[in-house]
Amino acid sequence: MDNLVPIILKAQKNDEEAMTQLIKKFNNLLIKLSRNHNGFIDEDCYQILAERFIKTVYRFDTERI
Repeated sequence: MDNLVPIILKAQKNDEEAMTQLIKKFNNLLIKLSRNHNGFIDEDCYQILAERFIKTVYRFDTERI
């Protein structure tokens, strides 16, 4: 996987383009995790996961890696 630290640091400084890049990079995972038992995407679940992802990016400590 690419070094995401520079993009994370930009996103943490409210760079919308950087956050969009991160969401696009992890979108397949967000979709996979938001599928219900019938295989359909639960839009509410997707939104919650996306919000948690964004909050996690802001809290991510790049000094520890």
